[in-house]
Amino acid sequence: MRTIALLVLPLFLFACSPAAGTPVTPPPEPSNTPPATMEPTATPFFVVEEPTATTTVVEQTTQTPPPAPTAPSCTILQDLNLRSGPGTAYRPPILVLPKNSIVTPLGFNPTGIPGGSWVYVEVSPGGQKGWVSAGNQFVSCDINLSSLPSLVVGTPLPPPLPRSAISSTPEGSCADTGLEYVCEVVFSDEGWIQFKILQNGRELGQADGVEQVSFAVIRGENVVYEITELAKDYCIFGGNGPCNPWVVENYTYRWKAGGAAVQPGEYLVSIESTVNGILLTWRATFKITLP
Repeated sequence: MRTIALLVLPLFLFACSPAAGTPVTPPPEPSNTPPATMEPTATPFFVVEEPTATTTVVEQTTQTPPPAPTAPSCTILQDLNLRSGPGTAYRPPILVLPKNSIVTPLGFNPTGIPGGSWVYVEVSPGGQKGWVSAGNQFVSCDINLSSLPSLVVGTPLPPPLPRSAISSTPEGSCADTGLEYVCEVVFSDEGWIQFKILQNGRELGQADGVEQVSFAVIRGENVVYEITELAKDYCIFGGNGPCNPWVVENYTYRWKAGGAAVQPGEYLVSIESTVNGILLTWRATFKITLP
């Protein structure tokens, strides 16, 4: 078996050998040149800049609201009556505002009753409303009062009658007990004073020798009113019966038509009469008050 194997091997080798006469190309010599090294190609690198998120700071301006307009005001400069209408004719007063009170002006009437300028105000606290005199000596306001609206107000009621009270013991010749004539002074609310001359209980007149009766009203050293009557009923405001009442003009009591206004206070009333040549006198003081 070993012999057969050896014979077969040469045949196999022969069969595998190249044919005779065919040149055999030697295998290429290994080259000592190192293989080309592939340089890495630089791949272009593009940096894409993304937009930076910019935070926009919006400055918020805090707008301070304008201050609310301040309501106008008036300061009361002295104790002052608050009335239901523009004028002293609106009686009685609602209340008295103390000095330095602060009120809010709401309206203005340049001419009150009986006169003067008046401002309609609201009192705080409480909200009471009424009128006060707008004279510079009474109020001081931080607004031009003429810029306020004018208000329509109802007509005031007629004024109450003045009140008078005798405040001294009467003096004069009428007090003499030896006279044949008796003096009688009659007082009333409307006609105030009437002078009567009596003899034996009978009232005398011009036909009985009464020549005149003169009245004078004096305040201090000033005669504020005087009148002379020649006929009965010898009234201080005139009138032959009944006596004339107090004179009222524009809701104001006056001593006579177009005369001075009656003011509260003390007055001296002097009465003189001549009867058949005899002078009769009567004097006394009175206190007059106005409601």
